[in-house]
Amino acid sequence: MIQYMYTVWLRDRLADKNEQDYEYPVCIIIEAENETLAKQWGDKLSSDFSNRYHENEILKSKIEDIDKYKNQELTSVPLIKYGYKATDEEIGW
Repeated sequence: MIQYMYTVWLRDRLADKNEQDYEYPVCIIIEAENETLAKQWGDKLSSDFSNRYHENEILKSKIEDIDKYKNQELTSVPLIKYGYKATDEEIGW
């Protein structure tokens, strides 16, 4: 399994447009067999979250090689394995 950085940008439709959290990114390290599966799983988790909390609209998402972040501290970024249905608390939406 390979680790990838998944980032999704969300918009909180209930927040004022001038608030800091009106649009916000969420990062997850996803461990999967390949980049395509990692992106699909991140999109699935994000879609499930957005479907539960309709005020959160998905704007876009991307997947990157984790090596791009090798010089950064990532201990606070949740690590989710492909296929694991992480809770909202585990992801930290």
